[in-house]
Parts: sequence; structure tokens; C-alpha cells
Amino acid sequence: MIHNEIIGLIDKVISSQMDSKVLVIGDIILDEYIECQQSYSISEDTPCVKIERTAMFAGGAGNVAQNLSAMGINSNLVSVIGEGNESEKLLKLLDKRVETSFIIKCSDHEIPIKTRIFVHNIKNAILKIDKRVTEINQTLVSEKLIDDLDSIIGDVECIVVSDYGLGLVSEKLLRIIINKARCSNKHVIIDPRGDNPDKYIGASLITPNLDEFNTLLRTNFQTLRAAVPRAMQLLMEFDIESIILKNNKEGSVFIRLHEEECYVPALSKKNDCTIGAGDSLISAYALGICKGMSPKESFLLGNMAASIAVAKPFTYAVTLEDMLRVDFFKYSMKG
Repeated sequence: MIHNEIIGLIDKVISSQMDSKVLVIGDIILDEYIECQQSYSISEDTPCVKIERTAMFAGGAGNVAQNLSAMGINSNLVSVIGEGNESEKLLKLLDKRVETSFIIKCSDHEIPIKTRIFVHNIKNAILKIDKRVTEINQTLVSEKLIDDLDSIIGDVECIVVSDYGLGLVSEKLLRIIINKARCSNKHVIIDPRGDNPDKYIGASLITPNLDEFNTLLRTNFQTLRAAVPRAMQLLMEFDIESIILKNNKEGSVFIRLHEEECYVPALSKKNDCTIGAGDSLISAYALGICKGMSPKESFLLGNMAASIAVAKPFTYAVTLEDMLRVDFFKYSMKG
């Protein structure tokens, strides 16, 4: 039944003639992958690896914008980068559908780089290196963004906030964004971080995984079903319209006040890389909203996009063509 619904939603998106634009605001990350061949140094009597290939992708808010582009949606990307080589590399990675003129360059800021090292025949990364970043001058950046918000928000259908807790998405900035969006009847879709639920008061949707949900509310739920009653309370307490709660092995659940929750089990049997799958989900959800779908329909579309992303080896921008090519018989609907 869910398969048929998703196929119908993809057809609906493709047949839509509406031009859409989304505001993406949040922390940009540079995702680097290094593929290696395992070897051994006889002269030094130590294991070693030989680098065979490196690849870089825009991560975080950048990956959300890339996914939207791949799905045919234009975006205004709002973030902070530095003036070094890494920041220039990241800008060159972004698709032409991504408007970058709202990105703020700060001479004393460096974008975070997450490097993952893989060895052939070993499924998961054997080493992850996080490059330390300088803290964003929150007051200076927030003031500039607040001054420009009216022009940034004016021509978008909805707003996606990718909060990686790196300082850009302050509570003050988010409060103004949500208030302006509500006045314009625009959805605010947030990928949250941290332990301050007050920050997300009035959001249209938040999309934490189970660990992030537990951190946000200082709880210790082990399963989605156990967390649903507390998620319902969260919606009421903080005036949030909906929540998508995710857990890799279980799948996800869409929770909305006064509606029956909707569970979708993990769609993909192949789980090569979960990095960026949440970005694909939130992007496809925004796509659905832009095309006039209901929140539940957008949730189903988002799940299909995430199931494709996790079957790819690296950070990946899901296209509509990817969704059309999916062989549903390869996907498990247990749960």
C-alpha cells in the first residue's frame, strides 16, 4: 500500500508545473572521503594504506540545497563560510540552482571538514577526522541575517533549517524566522540539534533521530513506539505542528496532533552510508510541500529519498529519476 502511494506521489511531482524555491539556512560542512587499499610496510614493519581516490561533497545545509537542486527545486542558501581554499572548493561543488549570494564570508571562520577514510573490503569507515572550526561570531552574523531576512524569505515557498549546532542558528534568529514564516503562511522545517526545545517553538516540522530526540528532551527511549507519547507532548508544549522521528533499524514515524501516527519501516535493505540521508528526507519533504502535498504525503516522499541515499556509498543528492528507477521489490516493508 505504501509503495503504491509513493509511486503516485512521484508522478504527482513530475507532472506539476509549479516553479518552486526553498530557503535553506544552516551550517555548511565539507564532507571528504578517502578510499584506500590496505597494505603493509615491510621496511617499517607496520600496516599502512595507499590512497586510491578522494572525493568531496557539500554536507549539512549544503547537502540539503544539493538535494533540492537534484529534485528540480531552486534554493537560497544562507550560511557562513571562510575565505580559505576549503570554502572556495565548497562553493564550486554547489549546483547552479543554488543561490549563494546570501552566504556570509568571514575572514576568521573556517568551515568544518569531516574526513572519512575507507579501506576496500571493509564496509564502514575505519577512521573519521573532524577538523576543528572557529566559533561563529553569532551576534554579528545574526544581525546581518535579520536585516536581510525580508528579502531572503520573500520569494520562497518554505524554509528548511539545518542546525548542526555550530553557532549559526541561534535561538533569536530562529524565533524571527519562524514568526515571519507564520505571518506568510510558510512552512519551517527543522533538522534540530542540542538540548533546548524552546529554540524550536512554533516550527512546522522537526526531524530528529531517536538519539537527537533523547538529547533534546533528556530522555532515554530505545524504540520509536515508546517515544511517541512523549513526542505528542512535545508538539503540544512547544506549539510544533509535526515531528518525524527516525531510527535507522526501525524506520521512521510521522506524528501530528489529532491524527493517527504513520509508521514507515526501513525501506532499504542495503545500508551503505547513512551520512546525509536525513538531508535527503528533509529535502524531499520540502519538495512535497512546495508541490501542494499534505504533510503525510511529503513524509512518505521523504522516506523514499532517504532509502535511496543510504544505499549510496557517500554523501548523495537524490534525483527524481532515482525515485522512478527504484525497484520496490528490493525494499523490505517489515515492521
